Amino acid sequence: MEPCFIFLQTPSGFEQVPNVDQFDPHVFPSITNSSVVSVRLSKERACPLGKNGFSFQWYRTNTDSEMMKEQSMCSKDDEGWALLRGACYAAYQPSVSDVGHRLRCIIKHGSEHETCHLPCLVAIEQSLFDSAKITLLGGNKTATFGNLRGVEDLSIFRLKIDVNSNDDFITSSSIFIDKVTSGSADESNNETEPVPHFKVEADPAKPRIFDLICSSHGRLRLDAANRKSRESLILALGVANFKGKLSSLTSKTALFPSCGIEDKIHTESDSTLESSIDAPTLSPDNSHSEQLEAKLADMHRLLKYKDFSITKLQQEFVTSDANKRKVEKELESCRVSERLLKGALEKSESKVEEEALTIEDMHQAQNDAVIVQERMMTALYNEKAVLQAAVEARDGKIEGMTHRIAELEKESVIMTTSLSSIQSLRNNLVQTQEKCSSSEKVIATMKKTESELEQDLKSVKGIVLDLNDKFLAAKETASKRESDCRKLKMERSSLKNRAEGLTKEMMRMSKNKLEALENEKLKKVIQELQRENVDMQENIEVAKSEKSKIRELYEATCLAHQQSVSYQLSTDGNNASCASEQRIGELESVISSMTEYLNAKEMQIDTLKQVNEAFAKEINELTQP
Repeated sequence: MEPCFIFLQTPSGFEQVPNVDQFDPHVFPSITNSSVVSVRLSKERACPLGKNGFSFQWYRTNTDSEMMKEQSMCSKDDEGWALLRGACYAAYQPSVSDVGHRLRCIIKHGSEHETCHLPCLVAIEQSLFDSAKITLLGGNKTATFGNLRGVEDLSIFRLKIDVNSNDDFITSSSIFIDKVTSGSADESNNETEPVPHFKVEADPAKPRIFDLICSSHGRLRLDAANRKSRESLILALGVANFKGKLSSLTSKTALFPSCGIEDKIHTESDSTLESSIDAPTLSPDNSHSEQLEAKLADMHRLLKYKDFSITKLQQEFVTSDANKRKVEKELESCRVSERLLKGALEKSESKVEEEALTIEDMHQAQNDAVIVQERMMTALYNEKAVLQAAVEARDGKIEGMTHRIAELEKESVIMTTSLSSIQSLRNNLVQTQEKCSSSEKVIATMKKTESELEQDLKSVKGIVLDLNDKFLAAKETASKRESDCRKLKMERSSLKNRAEGLTKEMMRMSKNKLEALENEKLKKVIQELQRENVDMQENIEVAKSEKSKIRELYEATCLAHQQSVSYQLSTDGNNASCASEQRIGELESVISSMTEYLNAKEMQIDTLKQVNEAFAKEINELTQP
């Protein structure tokens, strides 16, 4: 079992209380009824609790060891210590009942146990002690406490304390107990006499509850408004019961010794009453009658005590009956609420089924949405790949620019090193002025060339527009040629059919010479085909001339392109380079389209040549006998 220690709980944390041999009251703060002490393993570690944890029990010193011997929970080793019932936690807050006593805690873990002692006496908080002394020992010497609720019958009580003192002693003290009913206070003692013998005990486990023990009411278990009001009341009762010199009363004086129970209070009060009543009438002649009267008085006292217990039991019966009725009403309300809850449960089940159907529909819609989202993600991935390719191309351009910038930085470094002396700067300044004049001239010439090149570009744009118009016209002629080729192919197939028919008819004509007219018709058809062949050759020549013109235009655009490129190289770094690059790109696209158009026209011309050659062969075959 690990060793445990007592710690004082402070606003900044826990502070360990030193042992008895190391305790210095001038250094360590005093432990009062507002302090909280706790048993811990260390400042950071609390004692383990639960099924296999530690158990705790707090004790305080007892002035009556015979009473401790009668307690069943304490052994002979525990003589001199009173058990604090209910104080079975690791933390404990002392009350006014513990003032002037020492405390200890017995910690058990299985079969092992350990005892931790508090090395100093518990004291009263100084402000509370001073206010109680001023109230009871000065001024009116009375104190009133209200809003005290009975724990058993929930009645409201008001308590008044009167103190009479002479010189340095309290000569008499009494309390008045008023029971408040329906907003008014009634004296609980029918003869309106004060209660001279009383005792108070604070509950160690509950901070607001205490027991008031007196000869007239027995034990009253009361509940104060808060802990501070309970401590003030107990302190006032303790000061009223103090029997010593008032000059010796300090904040560490034990006001409540751990002895004296309600039976002693009853016997003391009865014995004092007996002595006050019976002492004057004692004589040897009527001793027997006096004994009988004493027995009768004892019987009266017993009857009063039994009547008190019977009334107490009746009150408890009434409260239990009222509690029973309350429980029956609560049971009936619980049954009604159970019926309502059943209906609500059925409704909620139907709602749950409907919500389950809606959830299924939502799940299906969510699946459809997921499919659409996947498609969108694939499209986005494709776009991302395209963008990455564009970014890579841009990064390549940026790298080229960075290399260029690095070269320029190197050149600038070389220039800064060359401009080291002031004399060389002056000479260079003169030279640069001369160069500036020459460069201005060069700039003027460059501007002229730029204007000329702009005019050339405008002319090139006009040429490009003409080429576009010609390109469109060439497209139209190509479509016409394609339609003519299709017609020629149709005519070719028809001519083949006619040729086959003619060959058959020629065979017939060789057999029958009377069909000369039909031969003449065939000759006319052949002549028409020859004319169409001549027209086709003329069209081919026209296409060749158009091809030569387009080639000339292509060469002119190439020359313009070369001139614009040279101009761009000469004016590197100017803003006009961007526009020239755009124009060059447009010209290159136009040239590529024109080259494609020329290649297509050449292919058409080749196909027309092949068709003409095939027609010529067929015509020659048909003309031959």
